[in-house]
Formats: sequence, structure tokens, C-alpha cells
Amino acid sequence: MSTAAVHAALGSGYVQKMIKVKACQLRRRPEFARTDLKDIQQELVTHILKRAPQFNPVRGAPTTFIAAVIGTAVPMMCRDRRRFKRAGAVRNASLDACVLEQDGEEEVEVSLADRLSEPDRLRHRCADHCPEQQRRDLATAVAAATERMPSQVREVCRRLMDGGTESSVARDLGISRCQVRQAMDLVRNELRRAGLEGI
Repeated sequence: MSTAAVHAALGSGYVQKMIKVKACQLRRRPEFARTDLKDIQQELVTHILKRAPQFNPVRGAPTTFIAAVIGTAVPMMCRDRRRFKRAGAVRNASLDACVLEQDGEEEVEVSLADRLSEPDRLRHRCADHCPEQQRRDLATAVAAATERMPSQVREVCRRLMDGGTESSVARDLGISRCQVRQAMDLVRNELRRAGLEGI
């Protein structure tokens, strides 16, 4: 089957949004905690391109096919990350450890922490890349947006941010999971209205 329709659909705003949303959801999982959002998006696109030859226009639209591919790719990506961790393929090293580097005629000891680039150092400390004033402005804008939300919606938001799941929040607050999802939609809409959609 022709892959041209899948390639064309990949460039559409709808599919780009779908990939970005799924990448944001994945980044919240422990397997992807330190992974860059663009890397996750690229991995999803790679899965779509690999499966593109299997697209059959008789069976559905290209966007439906892409959604199905993403739906099967996500569990595989999570499983692969867990397997990679269990296999011990990642060897941890202390940043206090030292290595020998050639400095002209002599070898000098340099700690691994000194060899980190600034973005890596910030990522290691889980620090934000934005300046302190920008962080304060962002925190103020988020606080103002959440103040406009009903108290139950704020409580759902707080519990989810503290690591609660949809089921646990529904159980703790005595509401249905559907109400939790509705509250999450209200939070997204309020943040979008406040211009904070990408945070």
C-alpha cells in the first residue's frame, strides 16, 4: 500500500498535536522521567514511519492508522525502557569520581561533575532552564489561573500533581473517574485561556 497518505497526515496539525500530547503523557512516566520531549516525539514518529507500508486506505483514514500505531507503540516503548534498566545496560557513575585528562604534557585529575555541560548540569539538578524571575512570573500566572477554578477542581489538580492516579483521586474524593477526567479538562482549558498550555 502507498505510504504517501501516512506521510502527508504526519505533517497535519492534528497528528502533530496527537504526537505531542502522547509524548507529554509518556514523559510523566518513570521510564521517561529524564527524556527530552522532542526525543519521545521523534521515537513515536519513527514507529509511525516504520509501520507506514502496512497502511490500507480501505480499512480507514491515515489519522486512524496513525492513532492505532501510537497506541501499540507506547506500551512497547515503556516495556523496552524497563527492560533496558533491568538488564543493567546503564552503568551509573558518581559525579564525584575522577578521570585522568591530558593537559599539555601532564595528566590531571578532573571530576566528572566538572566535565558536565551547563544544560546537563541543570538537568542533573532538575533545575529549570529559565531565569529565576521568569520562574516566579510563571508560578504567579499558574497560581492566578488555579484560583479561578472551583475548589473541587483545584483539589483534583493538587492530588494528581502529588502523584495520585485517576482511580485513587476518584476514590479519595468520593467522585467518579469521569468527574476526575472532567476536572482535568477544566484545568487544561483554564491553563490554555491563561496562555500556559505548554507548561
